[in-house]
Amino acid sequence: MYEQFFLHPFPLEDVCKLESVNAEKWQYLHGELDLYFALVAGYASGADRLRRRPTAALVKARKDLSQPFFDRYAHLAIYRSSISSESTPHLFHNLELVEAMRKDLLVLIGELLEGKQI
Repeated sequence: MYEQFFLHPFPLEDVCKLESVNAEKWQYLHGELDLYFALVAGYASGADRLRRRPTAALVKARKDLSQPFFDRYAHLAIYRSSISSESTPHLFHNLELVEAMRKDLLVLIGELLEGKQI
């Protein structure tokens, strides 16, 4: 999923459209989105190597991936309703894709922590 759908530029143009929602928090939105996308992408790009990670690293990964973007960054929830497939299509798509990858990674990590063979 990561290699097939996520390897494209950051949706900066769509993020810039959101500055008018709240200009004071906008720089945080931009930065936190960038960091969150990188966090999930980092785990997703190395998903085939997760089974070689020690238990402590898997527990940390599960914690890192435990929340969707707007739960993790609740102070930015003001932007949630302004992100849509019509108004910010690239950002909307990225958030959906990151959420799907995050959920898949959590399932994989959970199975690895339970000692199941995948």
